[in-house]
Amino acid sequence: MQKALSFKRRYDEDYIEFLGHFGPVITGFTCWNNSKNTKLLGEILTITDEAFIHICIINYSATWKAQEEMKSLETDVQVPVSAIH
Repeated sequence: MQKALSFKRRYDEDYIEFLGHFGPVITGFTCWNNSKNTKLLGEILTITDEAFIHICIINYSATWKAQEEMKSLETDVQVPVSAIH
């Protein structure tokens, strides 16, 4: 598992961006902000942290998709048309 995640860290820019989005939530914003410019990603997030992020994404993705669908239904505005025209 560690080899697979280390490989992703080195070669996939999208994966790094993904971790950059969720990493502060796992490590704490203060720790992340103090370390992100001076430490490697592997020094800030552990393999366990990355695995936890993956499990959260897998477990909650259906819920998040359903919430987005509900939001899109709520924002559709129906403009009433007058019968006079």
